[in-house]
Amino acid sequence: MNKLRRYTVAFISVLLGIAASVAVAALELRDRPPPAHFPHGRQVQNPEETQMIFGWCVVFYATTYCSGQLIYKLLGSSEESEVVAQVAGWHLPVLHLGGGLFLLVPLIRDLHGGHNCRLVAVLYAFIGSVLILFALARLLGKWRSSRRSSDDGQSQGPPSTDRFR
Repeated sequence: MNKLRRYTVAFISVLLGIAASVAVAALELRDRPPPAHFPHGRQVQNPEETQMIFGWCVVFYATTYCSGQLIYKLLGSSEESEVVAQVAGWHLPVLHLGGGLFLLVPLIRDLHGGHNCRLVAVLYAFIGSVLILFALARLLGKWRSSRRSSDDGQSQGPPSTDRFR
């Protein structure tokens, strides 16, 4: 794998992740009132703000990871895309599944509360749904390949990371 291409893909992926999370943050902050001022300069962060910041982080890592794989596939480097997926192991699809479910919460909260659906809640739900589908497809693929290798009596070791050096 060409180092320059690897660094370029990583850089572009991170820029896309930053752009996506900043866009979601701008949409979310557009409808929020300014923070209240507390005596002595102390501000208390409420759970909704914590959820909002965590949502931005989920959008960042999901966009960065998925766009990196997509860029490799668009460049015709499916092998490099597969190496990224192998290095990610089982933890990233599980993280995508959890993050996707987390991103569905704002829309469910809006619908359950009888409020109009905010644009950012719909955007979160769309990104969350894509993450869930991506994670389930990845986990199903990993499960199938592990079953095939155990049925064949072959043991697959950890993926080779020599291409990343």
